Amino acid sequence: MYNNRDQESSNNSHQQNQSLSFEMKSGQYPLVNGKFYLGDSKILLRERKQASGNKPKYFLSALMNGKHEYISSLFPIGENRYSLDYKGDYFELIMGDDSIILENKQTKLFS
Repeated sequence: MYNNRDQESSNNSHQQNQSLSFEMKSGQYPLVNGKFYLGDSKILLRERKQASGNKPKYFLSALMNGKHEYISSLFPIGENRYSLDYKGDYFELIMGDDSIILENKQTKLFS
């Protein structure tokens, strides 16, 4: 992971997650300097200064209109494997040296 400052606001993180407009899809994405793209959206792998309680060390954010928007925490489930939630869908993120693999593990049943 890449050492970035935690710019997430814990009070409105869920609200920000719901307001993001890109679609997260299963697939393999090139990873360069801790960044990958979902469509036109730049996604960043971020590192918190300090993990605590339900906030693991790593999380995803999107660079939208020059601002970092929180997407989801990355919960470790194995070596280089993390689970995350995006708009009610659950994904597994597998991190390689030069790529990210996203797998949709459960899609929400209701909108």
